[in-house]
Amino acid sequence: MALMRAKKYFYVTTPYLIPDSEMINALCTAALSGIDVRIITPAVPDKWYVHALTQSHYRRLLVSGVRIFEYTPGFIHAKSMLCDGECAVVGTVNLDYRSLYLHFECGVWMYRPGCLADIRADFEEICRRMASEESQAILLDELSVSANAIKPEMERHISRWGHNIGNGYNLKAWQKEYSAIKKYVNNRPAYFI
Repeated sequence: MALMRAKKYFYVTTPYLIPDSEMINALCTAALSGIDVRIITPAVPDKWYVHALTQSHYRRLLVSGVRIFEYTPGFIHAKSMLCDGECAVVGTVNLDYRSLYLHFECGVWMYRPGCLADIRADFEEICRRMASEESQAILLDELSVSANAIKPEMERHISRWGHNIGNGYNLKAWQKEYSAIKKYVNNRPAYFI
């Protein structure tokens, strides 16, 4: 994995940041060792529950020195990883369990092509724009809401959508997904904005 070999920086853009404990440990270890680890996620979600789970990982990452930027001009669906100007991956791979272990995702692995400087420049430009008034960098002292805040939101979506959940979900499928998310949220200390 490129992250384990990073010496200077490791940049990630992902709409769904739901890493397992190994990935969180790797990101935290890299940041604690002085590597510039930055992650861009959307501030405008397409799935509220995935967004809440994404934000639940912020505190641990921020405490370790990972810099997180939420893209606010709209929903950012880009998926890329860049390491030290040496290698990058661009494609359909999110930084979540489903993309890494269940789905057949597509990604282009690039090793020292000329375009890596352009990918880095684009990433750093997004970070610069997010440091402006219209977007935001997530700061540790801004995280204050506990995981319990997500429960009313889940209940609201269940009652709103009833038997036909958006995107073709049926009630049985939604209840299974809801139960898994609820169990996950209830069994971990989570903080999000």
